[in-house]
Amino acid sequence: MDFSYQAILLDCFDTLIDCRLGQNRVLEQFPSLRKHENKIDEILQRREELELEMQAASYRRQEDILGDSLARAVQAVIQVELTPAERRAFGASQLGWPAYTEVKEALAEMAKKAPLVLLSNADAQTLRLCAHKHFGNPPFQLFISAEELQSYKPAALHWGAALGALNLEAQECLFLSSRLETSLQPASELGFAVVYLNRKKSKVPDQPALLAEIRDLNAFLKLWKE
Repeated sequence: MDFSYQAILLDCFDTLIDCRLGQNRVLEQFPSLRKHENKIDEILQRREELELEMQAASYRRQEDILGDSLARAVQAVIQVELTPAERRAFGASQLGWPAYTEVKEALAEMAKKAPLVLLSNADAQTLRLCAHKHFGNPPFQLFISAEELQSYKPAALHWGAALGALNLEAQECLFLSSRLETSLQPASELGFAVVYLNRKKSKVPDQPALLAEIRDLNAFLKLWKE
């Protein structure tokens, strides 16, 4: 398969970082959620819905949105009020979420083939610290954060900022993500070739048109060699 692109853009969280596992580990430690462990998945699903609503409103830092969306989700699902300390702890927890096991080595190989750009709705410092923590000397030419743009995906500013910095057109770049509606769909509409990193083996919709569907980054590298 032809992957002769001038740059590869990647989402960070969910794509490279296992958000759900990291969030579960944090919530399992909260005193307020003891005896409610069976509701954690439902809480996290509701939290994600609330997060998207908050990101679509006036800009606020992602750390604040994380804490507030969790507090509202907990209240909605189990009618429990988180403590201020628990809310802050979750908001600041992204650095503790684990990377998927193949990511570090795979990124190093990918960087030999094309410049890598990391996009995220995370705050600027969180994004960079996360990359350094999990990927060593991270092989990214560019970091694009929501905080720097004062805008969250699926708005187009992340991709526009990357193209401007790289001096490239969308058709010259590949975008890889695990998020369909908030990342792959808007990127495809902007003209990027898109690859769906479908770690959860979810049903693949007809849109957006995918260049490929893969299970992990090693599968992406294998496709590149074929």
